[in-house]
This record gives sequence, C-alpha cells and structure tokens, in this order.
Amino acid sequence: MASTLSAVGNNGINFEYWFDQLIDHNNPSAGTFKQRYFFSDQYWIGDGAPIILQTPGETSADGWWSQLQTGHIQNKMMGQLGAAGVILEHRYWGKSLPVPDLTTQNLQWLTVEQGVEDLKYFAQNVQLPLNVTSTQPDRAPWVNVGCGYSGFWSGILAAYTQEKHADVFASAYASSAPVQADGDFCSDLAAAIAYIDDILENGKSRQVGRIKSMFGLEALRDDDFGRALTYPLTTWQQLQAYDYQQNGKALFFQFCDAIETRADGTINQSQDGVGMPQALENWAAFYKTIGPDKACPETGGSCYSSYNYSDPFYADTSVANTVRGWEWLLCTQLGFYQ
Repeated sequence: MASTLSAVGNNGINFEYWFDQLIDHNNPSAGTFKQRYFFSDQYWIGDGAPIILQTPGETSADGWWSQLQTGHIQNKMMGQLGAAGVILEHRYWGKSLPVPDLTTQNLQWLTVEQGVEDLKYFAQNVQLPLNVTSTQPDRAPWVNVGCGYSGFWSGILAAYTQEKHADVFASAYASSAPVQADGDFCSDLAAAIAYIDDILENGKSRQVGRIKSMFGLEALRDDDFGRALTYPLTTWQQLQAYDYQQNGKALFFQFCDAIETRADGTINQSQDGVGMPQALENWAAFYKTIGPDKACPETGGSCYSSYNYSDPFYADTSVANTVRGWEWLLCTQLGFYQ
C-alpha cells in the first residue's frame, strides 16, 4: 500500500532534495554544506515503516534515482518491506560539495570517517518528505545498502558504518564490499613479487635496470615500475559472473595461465606451480604483450610515467576532476584493498 500523501506523486522520483550536512563531524562549528538526495515513498506503508538508504559512493548521484525504480535491488527491498527509499549523494561528488575546489587543503574532509558519520548524521537528523512527525532510527528501522554499481566504496562504506553504528542502522546490505582484504597470492606470483621487491630495495643499479628491461619498462622510476606491474592483476575486481563462462578468455585468467606455463607450453595445474625463475620470465613476457609494447612501443614504458606534474591529473583541482577525490581516498586511507 502506498502512502496517501506521496512525495513521488507530487514531485517525481527524480526530484532533488537537500540536507544540511556537517562539513566536519569532529568540529561542527566548521559549518554545513548542502547534500543532495533522492527519495521515494512508492511502497511506504506508513509511520514506523523502514527507510532504505543507499549512497552511490565515489560518483555523482545523477541518474541514481533510477535505483528506486523497478528492477533494482533497493526497489525490490522497498517493495518487500513496505519501505521508503533514499539515495544520498556522497560528499565531494556531484552536487554535494563542501568546498569550492579540490586543493589538498580542501580535501582534508574527504575521509572514511567523515563518510561514515555522514550516513549516521543524515539518518538521525533528516526530515524526509513524509506525512509523519519523525523518521529517525528510534521511530523507524533504517537499512543501509551499499551496492557497487560504480565501484566498491559504497559497499565498504555500508559495512564500516554498520560496524560502528549498529545502534543507528537496523541492518546493512554491503554488496561487493571487500571487508577482509587478502594479499596472499599464489606461490609463483608471490615469489616473483618478492624477487622484484628485493632487487628494487637492495639490488645494484644494473640489476634494477635488467629487471625493468625484462618487462619493457626501463624508462620508469621504481615507484612507477611497481605501479605499472599491478596490471592486469587489478582487473580481478572487474570480473563478472559471465567471465567465468568464457573459457578463460578474460585478461585476468590469461594472465594466470601465462604465469603457470611450463617451458614446453603446457599449463601447470598443480599447487606447486612452475617455480622461479620460470614464473618471473613468464610474467615479463606476457606483460610486454599487453603493456608497453602495445601502449608505447620502443619507449621503455615512458607513457606509464607519473612524473609529469603539468598533467591535469595533478594540476586540475576543480570539482569537475572527480578522479582526484577517489585517488585522495586511495592514497591516504584505502590503498588498493578496496
């Protein structure tokens, strides 16, 4: 049964609502900013019914009102529970901007902790466009949903928030949230990484140059060399269910097969692996086919350098440079365990 006074019917599901969010939860005197949200009471059955909250994470909430419509997880939950639904835009993205630009000074309020507290403060203080006195968590159960449509931060944020504020949120649904990161890779890859790390940290310059040349990356400084080698390992997080039905055609699986290929061309399926130095040589040979030889041939991998400080990646501090905020979170707190 839908509500008798429907905000959706009056304004449309894509109508923008605004909430006065604290800039700094550790210092409320710093003021507030306008945080955008979308709302639906399509299935809401009345006073005391649940409120299902979702944040898009590290992206603008433009178009995310569609998550409140038929066919999406949040919409299905709303229908099953007779709940109202909210899409709350994450601080620093879209129109929810506490600062005029993204200088280092202004990024100080973009943290995991501030994101967690945003959800709590919103749930405890927002007056949703419903014909009730209060929708606070002591009057209606709030469900915190984090689905990784744009990335995984939404899911992680839901999990972190539930861990800290289970007294505010009745439950959480953290889809695709890597809450227990594991850096223990297969023995061959781990051995190859350990060998490279040792050369970079303790080897002589000719040894460092030789290991970089194996991968076609001799033009790079050590940090860029290490970053470049995260590919294609990082493609793991893009894998979808259908990739497992494509007979190993996904790049990640090609990479794994290449690492474990014996000298005779057959693939080792045992846990023992092919061992060193075969694993390292396999990795280097495969990498050159997908990395510098393809992207910038005969340059020593110079196109992978991050030392061009005039690049917009560094120089563009406008709020339109949405990648900057996410890189800030990665570099200051999350790393690549996200």
